[in-house]
Amino acid sequence: MEETWERLKLYEPLFGKWKVDFVAISYEDMAWVYLKDDYGQDALMKVKTVFCSEEEVENAVYDLMNLYDISHFPDLSHSPYLQEEHYYIEDHQQVIGVDICLLSAYPLEEENEQLLSDDELCRLGLQYMNGQDKVQDEYRAYHLFEKAAYHFHAKAICSLGYMNEIGLGTQKNPQQALVYYKQAADLGDSLSACNYAYCCLEGIGCQVDLQQAFEYFEKSAQDQFPRALYYLGECYCFGYGTLKDEVKAMTYYKQAADLGYTQAKYAIGYCYECGLGVSQDLTKAASWYLDCAKDGLPVAQLQMGYLYEVGEGVEQDSEQAVYWYQQASNQNYAPAHCYLGYCYEMGIGVPVDLTRAKELYLQSANMGYPRAMMAYGHMIEQEQPQLSMDYLKRSADLGYVYAINKYAYYLENGIYVDKDEKLAFDYVQKGASLHDAQSLCTLGYYYEMGIGVDKNEKQAFAYYEQAAKAGSLRGMTNLGYCFEAGIGTEQNASKAVEIYQEAAKQDYDVALCNLGYCYEMGIGVEKNFEKSRDYYIQASNQGNLRAMCNLAYLYEQGINGKADYQEAVKWYEKAASYEYPRALCCLGYIYEEGLLDGQVDLKKAFDYYQQAALLHDGAALCNLGYYYETGMGCQKDLTKAIECYRQSSEYGNLRGLTNLGCCYEMGIGVDIDLKKAVECYQKGADAGFDVALWRLGYCYEDGIYVEQDYQQALHYYELAVKQGNVRALCSLGLMYEDGRGVPVDFTKAVDYYQQGANQNDDVCQCNLAFCYANGIGVTQDYTQAKYYYELAAQKNYPRALSQLGILYEEGLGCSKDEIKAFHLYQEAAKQKYGPALCNVAYCYEYGVGTKTNIQKALEYYLMAANENWGRGMYHVGRFYEEGLAVSQDLQQALHYYELAGQNGIADGYIEIGRMYEDGLLKQSYAQALMYYQKALDMDSPRASYFLGNMYKAGKGVEQDFQKAIAFFKQGANRNHPSSLYNLAVLYDFEAGEKWQDKDKAILYYQKAVDQGHPGAMNNLGVCYKEGDGVAVDLEKSFALFLQAAKLDNENAYLNLARAYTYGQGTKVSIKDAKYWCQKALDAQVEGAKELMKVIKRKSFVHPFKNS
Repeated sequence: MEETWERLKLYEPLFGKWKVDFVAISYEDMAWVYLKDDYGQDALMKVKTVFCSEEEVENAVYDLMNLYDISHFPDLSHSPYLQEEHYYIEDHQQVIGVDICLLSAYPLEEENEQLLSDDELCRLGLQYMNGQDKVQDEYRAYHLFEKAAYHFHAKAICSLGYMNEIGLGTQKNPQQALVYYKQAADLGDSLSACNYAYCCLEGIGCQVDLQQAFEYFEKSAQDQFPRALYYLGECYCFGYGTLKDEVKAMTYYKQAADLGYTQAKYAIGYCYECGLGVSQDLTKAASWYLDCAKDGLPVAQLQMGYLYEVGEGVEQDSEQAVYWYQQASNQNYAPAHCYLGYCYEMGIGVPVDLTRAKELYLQSANMGYPRAMMAYGHMIEQEQPQLSMDYLKRSADLGYVYAINKYAYYLENGIYVDKDEKLAFDYVQKGASLHDAQSLCTLGYYYEMGIGVDKNEKQAFAYYEQAAKAGSLRGMTNLGYCFEAGIGTEQNASKAVEIYQEAAKQDYDVALCNLGYCYEMGIGVEKNFEKSRDYYIQASNQGNLRAMCNLAYLYEQGINGKADYQEAVKWYEKAASYEYPRALCCLGYIYEEGLLDGQVDLKKAFDYYQQAALLHDGAALCNLGYYYETGMGCQKDLTKAIECYRQSSEYGNLRGLTNLGCCYEMGIGVDIDLKKAVECYQKGADAGFDVALWRLGYCYEDGIYVEQDYQQALHYYELAVKQGNVRALCSLGLMYEDGRGVPVDFTKAVDYYQQGANQNDDVCQCNLAFCYANGIGVTQDYTQAKYYYELAAQKNYPRALSQLGILYEEGLGCSKDEIKAFHLYQEAAKQKYGPALCNVAYCYEYGVGTKTNIQKALEYYLMAANENWGRGMYHVGRFYEEGLAVSQDLQQALHYYELAGQNGIADGYIEIGRMYEDGLLKQSYAQALMYYQKALDMDSPRASYFLGNMYKAGKGVEQDFQKAIAFFKQGANRNHPSSLYNLAVLYDFEAGEKWQDKDKAILYYQKAVDQGHPGAMNNLGVCYKEGDGVAVDLEKSFALFLQAAKLDNENAYLNLARAYTYGQGTKVSIKDAKYWCQKALDAQVEGAKELMKVIKRKSFVHPFKNS
């Protein structure tokens, strides 16, 4: 009690004004406490302590109010209490219970029990139990009933039974309740006899015993006890402990109703609704329900709400529906909260109010109503998925079949919960045990597909039969399919059609669609496209999306031999309007191929694929990935491409899986990961996908992650060819051309290319053309090369058009014709093929096959950019930066360089970095560093060079030669000339003694020279001239200066002039010395003036030396 006292002190002021004075009476979980206010006034408070979790607190309060028979809580009028408030009990910051405080309307009174008779004790007990003109003290009541019961007072014994049954004034003990009821009943108490019978009927404190229940209901009914008469009617209505007799049931219901028993009136309404013992009459049913509803029976009020909602037995009236739902809800009737919530959710009789709907669903759910649990869970599914699943699971665990089926589906597919097919199976099995038709059908499906259970087609067939008998049209149709496909039974197409027709008579859309397919394909019936169309239309009119697509495809292929793309698109669009992935994909294909009006529309195709991809369609995700990868119909985005391929593969699309493998292999949008690439190819190959077989063969051919094995490569290529993969013919041709795993056999290689070319494959035709152009396996023949390039070009294969353009540009196999070459580039460009658009732009820029037209060049670069071709974007940026054909606009240059970078052209980012570094934009070394890093992340060696320079010069970072060297090395490893040169300079002299390494300097100078870097040529020339890190070699020095000077290295001008002046590695030549020194002077090279003076003096002394 001390703990309770301490807690109560913390709650002050109680009810806004009272402080704890003293505890008058205390029980184990309850106390009577006197309160006092600041003015000395007293009040009495009851404190009930309930231990529970925080989530259970509100339920605990409502449960207690129900025990106290306060049905309209929180309204306390007509109750023994004035106010209620409750407080959490916490232990280590965790809620462990609740103190429910009730301000009493009555004071405590002392009673002299010794002077009271048993009847008076019982009446007093009832007063205390119900709070009638006295405090409601269940423990005091129990004590009084025990005293009266000691003298075999039947009603007191009955009251003890009731208090044990519900746990009022004592621990809940249904077994003890049953003993008390039996004892009182045998003493002739009608109420006890009825209560005992009810316990036997419901199995409260005992096993269900219908015979005993019927016997005691009869015994109680003999005294015309209304409740017993009602339950006697129930026994006859449903055959509990006696033979079923609906007419007798109505007789007893009416007797009870005449005695004013409201529940009996409801039962009479039910009988009229269902035609039990009377002719069905919904109007009379509604009349009886209304009578009950007016009497305040919550279930009748709920039923009236439903009748008004659907218009059964009364004129439909949504506002009346809401009124009656509200009346039942006011009585805290859990189902009514749920039905009223549905009205607010859907806007039935009230404006839509989702917040109110959620509140009502939650209130109903927390009172244990399973439908509300499911509804509330559904409403919070997006915002609180875990809590949503908790409510759905609770509903399913309570046996609500709709929740069972939904939760099983979520478990099966891993929606908001961890995927668990075994648990999904268990739930569906539970639903099937409740004879739910949908569960029976789903259980059949699980057995058919082996979901959560070993595959068993016979069991599947058996459950489909049960589902069909239970009225499931889906089960009936699945049964038909079993006969069609021979699943769990002997194949019987005619029987399948017969079952489909039975379900189709009931307008079941899936059956109608299946019938359409049977007539389309000639399954169990003769082919009949007209009938197929008619069934598809019927199913489509029922909203069946598969039927709409099948109908569209029928029109696409031509019902009467002629395609009708307009009608096909109409039905595809109708299905697509319901977000049906297959329809969206088909529309994408139609626009991709230009089937509707001959106009290809890749942007529209992309949009449709994107919509289908958002619906988790594997094929659409794969197509979308390809569009993002190539920039078709969208901005090129390799990251998005990868994500699309990954999702596509997760949804079982083998092409998506294989494309993902290619990306891992080639580092497209991801870091190269050859292990993952091979894993993808192997999975696809195991499933027999031809492209995966081909790519796996390539991995074995080149030893990509797997040990190189030409025989395995040949094996997979040959399997791919058998699956119809033409590109595998190319690969086999290459193996014979290069002698990989087989003797070199150019003839056989050409034969494979020829096979592919004969199958009209553009790549094979290009390969064959290449063989003819280069004399591989055939006599060199540019005419034949031109022929096969033309074949591929006739299919508008852009690469072939470009290659053919090159032949004309260079005059190979034909007369040189730059105009024709230009025309071919234009033809490829008409397909908005990025490289071709850039080629056309190049021709305009440099006058190849057409007049120089810088404006047109810009237009084509812009077209390439608009097709998300990165190189086109880069050139547009260059034009804006240099002011070519447009006014110089550095912001536009920045914009296009940015786009180029985003589309895989690292130089775009590098140019932006350069602009920030050089101050063409507002100078910002930080921005420069960021863009160089972006380019480096795209594996650009040029970016390594720029970053190295930043660290070398300390621009935006602390000068750090170590980091500079590291960056230059990255570029040097890729033979980037400037990286090689700068690395050499650092090792030579710029990084100081700590890093000086002449051997490395010479090595990297030479590598840079090999890559054509003029600065490296000059510096290496100096090293050979001065013997710095190498032996003196003036001839090498001269050769390097000459090479560098011809490449316009300004320091080399001066060094070469000195060599000619003094005869270092060459003969003295004042004329040449003067020429190169003048170039150095023009370039303002330091020391050029002094050398020119020397040259002029030498020229004066030897006027004829260089003549």
